[in-house]
Amino acid sequence: MARPTEDAASESWLAAARRMGLEPERLAHVRRVLDREVERGLIPGASLLIGRRGERIHYATGCAVATEREKLPATRETLYDCASLTKVVVTLPLILMLVDCGELSLQDPAARYIPELGDRDAITIKHLLTHTAGFPPFVDLHTPGFSREEIIAHIGRLPLEYEPGTAYVYSDLGYILLGEVIARLYGCPLDEAARRHLFAPLGMKDSGFCPDPALRPRIAATEYIPRRERTDGGACTTTTPSRWAASAGTPACSPPPTIWAVTPRCG
Repeated sequence: MARPTEDAASESWLAAARRMGLEPERLAHVRRVLDREVERGLIPGASLLIGRRGERIHYATGCAVATEREKLPATRETLYDCASLTKVVVTLPLILMLVDCGELSLQDPAARYIPELGDRDAITIKHLLTHTAGFPPFVDLHTPGFSREEIIAHIGRLPLEYEPGTAYVYSDLGYILLGEVIARLYGCPLDEAARRHLFAPLGMKDSGFCPDPALRPRIAATEYIPRRERTDGGACTTTTPSRWAASAGTPACSPPPTIWAVTPRCG
């Protein structure tokens, strides 16, 4: 049976729900859903935060790490991999901040900032953001051991699968290019731009790429790799080289941190 690691049924929790103007029974249903999915084995654990009217309610259930060798409970301090949500909570805001500051336009040809695209002026920044640039969903950039520069050059040479703007195909490749646009216009890698212009100004001290190993006890495992006999905080899908932190639009570190939603700002 799933055991909450924080008492969500306590009087203080229920009182906070009332002060927030929320129905305690509805919140209890949310807790039951999380506990049920942990019990079913669909998820190993979960951490919940609800905020309203200056109040916060925390709840955690199940495990952050659950293997035969190691079990760590999920808590309010557990850090989770944001995976491809990084596209919309890091890469997108940083691009919009550049737009807001007049550094680029959504209609600009991406090749203006990524000459490796050659004469593909039909691909705009907007196309990269909206997955309509013509790129395939994914290509193997792991196995060859490419450097950051080789990754960008390789994407720039790929044949397009459709004319830009004529179809929608979710693609990591466009966001890798956007990460490089960010690096070139901010004058620092994507992870550093995120730290300077998003996380630090918003007080997001637990958010970022490639966290310190000292944080490992707080980090939820992303996948289990039996052949290594260890849990792996993992990258988004498979093991992603840390050098991608400078160019990819998704977390490129192992283990990954939590990244919360942010508001674009210039600065």
